[in-house]
Amino acid sequence: MLEAGTELGEGRYRITGELAKGGMATVYRALDADRKEACAIKLLRPREGSLDQMKRRFHREAAMMTRLRHPNIVRVYDTGSVDLGPYLVMELAEGGSAWDWVLRHGPMPPRLAVRVLVEVLAGLEHAHQHSVVHRDVKPQNILFDWMGHPKLSDFGVARITDGTAAQTTTSGTILGTYHYLAPEIREDARLASSISDVYASGGCLYALLMGRHPRELHGADAFPDVLDGIPAPLKPVIKKATRFEQAERYASARDLADALEEVVESLPEIEESTISAFGTGTHSDPPASKVHRASRSSEPPEPAEDGAGLAFAVVTLLLSAAAVAVAAAL
Repeated sequence: MLEAGTELGEGRYRITGELAKGGMATVYRALDADRKEACAIKLLRPREGSLDQMKRRFHREAAMMTRLRHPNIVRVYDTGSVDLGPYLVMELAEGGSAWDWVLRHGPMPPRLAVRVLVEVLAGLEHAHQHSVVHRDVKPQNILFDWMGHPKLSDFGVARITDGTAAQTTTSGTILGTYHYLAPEIREDARLASSISDVYASGGCLYALLMGRHPRELHGADAFPDVLDGIPAPLKPVIKKATRFEQAERYASARDLADALEEVVESLPEIEESTISAFGTGTHSDPPASKVHRASRSSEPPEPAEDGAGLAFAVVTLLLSAAAVAVAAAL
C-alpha cells in the first residue's frame, strides 16, 4: 500500500489518497508536479503465483490505452515501477463509475442512460477503429470525470486484432465479466470481436435502466419477460444488440449509437435538478445539488466494488445539461 505523501517517478507524482481497490490493482489519487494537476495512479497488486501473467496483462493495458486518444476513453499519461509493482499514471475520473451511480441513486432515468451509453459508444468506436476490442465493457468500467463526462476505462483484457501484438489468451479461457459476455466469448475469448463489445454495450444499457446485471439477454425471443421493465422504445434496440448470432446484431458501436439516437426523443424527459454555485466547486469540495432519484427495481443491486467514487450527486445534472451538446456532436 502506498501511503499519502509517497512520491513516484523521481518525485513527479505525490500520492494524496486511495481511490479504489480491486483484486489486481489499487488506484490512488496523486498530484502531477509537471502537469500541475491531479491524476490517478493504478498500482498492480499481484497475487502469489500470478505475477508474470498479471504483469503481461498490465503492460498490455498500458499499450492499448496509450494508442487511444478520445474524450470518452480514460487516457494513460505515463508508466513506471516501484518495489510493490508496476503502475500506470492515468487521467483522473473522480466522479465514480456508472455502477456506483446506480448503487447510489437507483436505476438511471432512460434518457440519461441512453446519453451516457451514446458517449461511451463513441469511445468504443474509436477503439475499434484502432483494432482494439475491449472485451470487458460493463458499468463498472464507465467512469465519470469531474464535469460528468463518461469515459471507458480498464483495457486490461482488451485484444488487438490487427496482428501487431501477440495474443496471450489461450483456447477455452474466459475473460471479462460473465453477465456482459457475448455467447461467443463464453466459449472462447479469442472469438471476441467488435460485435462482442456491441453485445456488452446492450447489457450495460439494461443494467443502467434496471439497476441490476443482465441475465441471458440473447434469449429474449424465447423468454420475452427477460426485457420486462425496459421502456418500450428501447426493447428492440437492446434485443438486437444482444442477439445470439453476431451477424444479427448491430454491425458496429456507431450503428448502436445511431439506433439509440433515433428513439431517445420518445423517452421521458429527465426531471429538473437544481445546483447551487455551479462551476465554483473544487475537486475536494463539490457543489451541493438536488438529484432526481428514480425508483429502485424490485431486485436489489449487487454489492458495490470497493472504492466508490466521489461527486455522485453532481453527475445527473451535468450529463443532462450536456445532452444537447452531445447530440449535436454525433
